[in-house]
Amino acid sequence: MSPEARFERELEQFRHDGNAAAQFLYAWVAFHACAKANSSIRRGVNERALFWNTTLGAFQTSLFLVLGRIFDLNPKSHTLERLLREATNNPSIFSRGALAQRKSKQSPGATWIKDYAREAYVPSDSDFTRLRRYAGVRRATYQRVYQKIRHKVFAHSGISSRTQSDALFANTNVHELQRLVLSLGELHEALWQLYVNGRKPVFRRPTYTISALRRLARRTDRHIPSIQEAIVTDTYDVLSLHDQP
Repeated sequence: MSPEARFERELEQFRHDGNAAAQFLYAWVAFHACAKANSSIRRGVNERALFWNTTLGAFQTSLFLVLGRIFDLNPKSHTLERLLREATNNPSIFSRGALAQRKSKQSPGATWIKDYAREAYVPSDSDFTRLRRYAGVRRATYQRVYQKIRHKVFAHSGISSRTQSDALFANTNVHELQRLVLSLGELHEALWQLYVNGRKPVFRRPTYTISALRRLARRTDRHIPSIQEAIVTDTYDVLSLHDQP
């Protein structure tokens, strides 16, 4: 398999896992935000408590398992580390010539490709260092708090009491976890834009609160909702079925 094919495979796997983490987390957070704000919905949820507890447990378990997969350091697994290794070990895939060849395959005979590639950004060693530093800060956050929960609560039976489990969760912070998960999407976007469009990697501060995401999802322009906007909207729509007088 060529270096480009390997990078594309790892980039797509990272996109898939990052989106999954956002879906599981934001379905869970949106559920609690919606139920907290509406007494009718809380009554409806309580009438089907077993189903909703099962659903919320599945969201939580799936979130921690996929985060473990993303931040795993096993060199044989499809992880964030493997994606970054493919990028840093094969800088030629980001060259102007390689970009021009990819664009030519997408648009055979296009006359604009040569000029486009000439203006493309070519990453330097400092860019790869910055990408690794960005990922390293997120991995440190995961390892500091969430890795132990993943290992001892969800992946293995390492916790023998509710008290021990509660002690681990006491160190968590929902806003920190939201920013951590959405930073994965920012990292994917930076690498995708660099590879596909020859643009300098840029990291933006993602919108992460439920209220702000709901406002974004209601925009009427050509805005394409993010995965977190879509799952928040769907969660509110489903729970609204319980909003009966």
